[in-house]
Amino acid sequence: MYYEKTFLIISVLLGILFYPVDAQQRIVEGSNINISEVPWQVAIQTKGVFNGGGSILAPNLILTAAHVVEKYTAKEVKVGVGSSKYSNIGANWYSVSNIVYHPSLDIALLILSRPLSYSTNVKAIDILSANKASYYNVGNILRVTGWGITFLVIDDPFKEWKMSDDLKKVDLPIVSNSTIGAANSFVITYDGKHSPSKGDSGGALTIWDSSLQRHVVIGTVHGNPSTQRAYCAYVRSSSFLDFLLPYYPISITGGSDQVCSSSTFSVSYPNSTVTWSCTGPLRITSQSNTSCTVSSTGNGPAVLKATIKSGK
Repeated sequence: MYYEKTFLIISVLLGILFYPVDAQQRIVEGSNINISEVPWQVAIQTKGVFNGGGSILAPNLILTAAHVVEKYTAKEVKVGVGSSKYSNIGANWYSVSNIVYHPSLDIALLILSRPLSYSTNVKAIDILSANKASYYNVGNILRVTGWGITFLVIDDPFKEWKMSDDLKKVDLPIVSNSTIGAANSFVITYDGKHSPSKGDSGGALTIWDSSLQRHVVIGTVHGNPSTQRAYCAYVRSSSFLDFLLPYYPISITGGSDQVCSSSTFSVSYPNSTVTWSCTGPLRITSQSNTSCTVSSTGNGPAVLKATIKSGK
């Protein structure tokens, strides 16, 4: 199954069911991590109050869990970036113009009102590579980060829960979904001691791909799928790539809006198949999955299109 969409590249004038993370979960003995190591990590506020995490997918696109924002309008949600300390986010809060919900999974996309400016501490993470089956092998060690609570006091009902001001990390192994009867749309982690905490919902579960030399987000923190607190479920990224694709921007480089002889255009869209076509006095002289070279065959308007197919 795949999603297919056709994009206008140039128009030229030629001749010129699980429960969300609750208070029973926590990061125990999680360690501090600098935002520069996980620059895709964002904090999410609802009505001015911290309510979870998320991941930068593109300058104007944030991935989070639906249950983090579902009770709020887009105007009531803000996204904070670029700081290891929550209290130091300061002016780096971005408004949200629209929220798009997956029809059946605990996934939401936040469309920002203005694009992020990338830096050492603010960068996107790869999600389009997440359909690689080996990422989900039992035993793989994955990383979760967030500002969720770091303690649990069961015998004190009056204890005030407090989030961590410092960004925390914990590394956890994948276990078989059959261990707790979880659906295939989830990734399950368990080590008997550690787990994401209340406030970590919506954050990324990531794996390091040494061949790509980058991190890939393969899950989004969802919640506790069992009565055993150390198990945690994450919505599996490969289960919603088709949903994501229409909102994911394409990076187009090179080329010109006026072609007198020839021009080359490149499209960056990982793990997808790109086919090229043109109309009008335009001829494709060479093409690949990432680029296309065209030449003029006369005068007048013409269109070059790239059709992208992505999926399993």
